Amino acid sequence: MKLKNLNLFSKLLLVVLLFSYACNKHSEYQENDVRSVEILKNEIKHFLLAERLKSSQQDSNIIDSISNVIDYSSIKSEMVNGKRILTIGFTNESILEENASLKKVLFYLKDNKIESALIVKLTSNSHKRFLSENFLEISYLKNKSFIGEIELFSLKNKFIAAYGVENYKLLYVKSLSFKSLKSNRNNVRSIDHDLVCTEWYLVTTYYYSDNTQEETRVYLYTTCESGGGGEYGVPGSSTEIIINNPCKQVDSLKNDTSFIAKMKNLRDSTISANEKGFFMKRNSNGTYSYSPFTGIKGNSFIDIDIAALTSPISGYIHSHFTGLYSIFSGSDIRTIYDLYNANKIDNINNFFIGLVTSSTAYILKVTDPVAFQQFGNKYFSNDVSFQLFEYIYSNAYYISEHNPASQNEANFINLLKTSNSGLKLFSGTNTFDAWTLKGIDASNNLINATCN
Repeated sequence: MKLKNLNLFSKLLLVVLLFSYACNKHSEYQENDVRSVEILKNEIKHFLLAERLKSSQQDSNIIDSISNVIDYSSIKSEMVNGKRILTIGFTNESILEENASLKKVLFYLKDNKIESALIVKLTSNSHKRFLSENFLEISYLKNKSFIGEIELFSLKNKFIAAYGVENYKLLYVKSLSFKSLKSNRNNVRSIDHDLVCTEWYLVTTYYYSDNTQEETRVYLYTTCESGGGGEYGVPGSSTEIIINNPCKQVDSLKNDTSFIAKMKNLRDSTISANEKGFFMKRNSNGTYSYSPFTGIKGNSFIDIDIAALTSPISGYIHSHFTGLYSIFSGSDIRTIYDLYNANKIDNINNFFIGLVTSSTAYILKVTDPVAFQQFGNKYFSNDVSFQLFEYIYSNAYYISEHNPASQNEANFINLLKTSNSGLKLFSGTNTFDAWTLKGIDASNNLINATCN
């Protein structure tokens, strides 16, 4: 739920700030190693071993082949907005070549332990030495001189996404999309264990200078396996999941006095200099139990420790204090994705998140879990992809803390719609006793929508 607190001194500075994951007002790349290279080397080896042990034999062999060509002498430890990232190259890469590509592994640390890794490949007309010396800056779209493509792969060498940039300007985004041959819009996962096949597509979204977009979809291949699943599959149990009418569920909140009281509590807290919220757990009678959580005073975000949740939740509601976004942030959406993939959502069909500001109230609900999973795989599966989403959020859809609330609302709905996010937005009254599904017309004007 991290929210950025941007300061618009100039358009150039805005673009730089948009990729700041830790919500700072400037970005710092500090080469400040607090541990020896040998310690970092051992931690990387330990992490790679753990990844191999929990993978299939085929994926384990791929990780092993990657680890065999890692050049440990090239370890570089950098602080990016308070987060330590290790970059490391490969022994079969030469930085002396011109007009070529360069590939490195990014290891993300938390509490001095590696928690995730990502392979990033840069392709450009620039000299390889330039790519190597500015690798993180380029990967996070902070280098104004880079013109080329940035590709993202998992440690199992599976393609995640790619995007083309030119001097801070986003040209296109490539991502994978899938279509299950056994599913329909009311069935997220098959209830049997028969052979399940999936069609895979490469989707490319082009962003033009007149703020229009165009999408192409190319069929790649079909994979089949028993019982479904896979790295890009939909998480959850093997039982059939039926999508209920989202309007009916949200509308029932108008009679939930405890929910209304908690929303009023959050409204009162918007004058504070920190975010507040409540985790929600659905009771058998349809009401909710609430557990409070609070952000650090002065921080414009709440960093939820998903691993610390002892059981799955049914949703959460939270506040944005004065000066923050009037609508859900990109990190709010990413939190849903992270909770879902960590199996911390008890029922995706009933799950929602709520937002209260000094003047707005919203509910964001997943109405198409398959579409949401693909949307999340594209933008939220790693930090680099998320920086891309933050850029699109603010530069392609013009959502800002400084906009009127109605403008942010319309632009946010446009983002959800054109991205095929699988999400719907509901707007509430100031007394939280009525909720309306919102949409936009062809001119991007707000309208009241109807549930299908």
